[in-house]
Amino acid sequence: MNNFFRFLLTACMAMISAMAMAQPVADVHIVTGFRSAHFGMDATQVHAAIAQDFKPATDTVTVLENPTEKTQIILLRLAKLEPGPGPASISYILGTTSNRLMHINVVWKTDATPSEETRNKVAAAGVQLANYFRSLAWKPGASTSGTADGGKGIVLFAGVDSNNAGIEVRVSGVATNGIDGVAANPTGAAQLVLSYIANVTKPDIAAIKPGSF
Repeated sequence: MNNFFRFLLTACMAMISAMAMAQPVADVHIVTGFRSAHFGMDATQVHAAIAQDFKPATDTVTVLENPTEKTQIILLRLAKLEPGPGPASISYILGTTSNRLMHINVVWKTDATPSEETRNKVAAAGVQLANYFRSLAWKPGASTSGTADGGKGIVLFAGVDSNNAGIEVRVSGVATNGIDGVAANPTGAAQLVLSYIANVTKPDIAAIKPGSF
């Protein structure tokens, strides 16, 4: 089963790449956010969007601070969110200077020792998401598929629109074949991350100015 799924995932990634070559250029996709949560919203508007999309219990939403990036995070925990298996978390990240929504991460993560079946489900959900986003129209050269990330997993899909906003679907801890065709047995938790980014090159986070030191 493990070898079969490696073959299936590799085949799906090849299919995604083929779809990219055939994708028409007209009506290119614009990334505006996730569901009712749109880039540029303030915290009150984000909370309203969460209520509209998920109607969560009050104890499933928490507000956190990222001390390194100086951003505010509105974190929603869900018991289930398709297409990923098991629970999911959604982080709505507000920028350091703007205090406006600028990044959203949707994360499905297993425990440290998931079964092979669970790993396969996480990988299958990643391929589903990659296929969905690949079916949208992107500018030529503005999307990529099946990119290994230095042992941290595989970017199943990434795309950037004409406003420099982007989408990324990343999976780790699942059975895949490397570029050399050698199978790598996964360890640790399996994780699928779907990211929506308002500006892929200039995130609104705290950083030391060039030349300060």
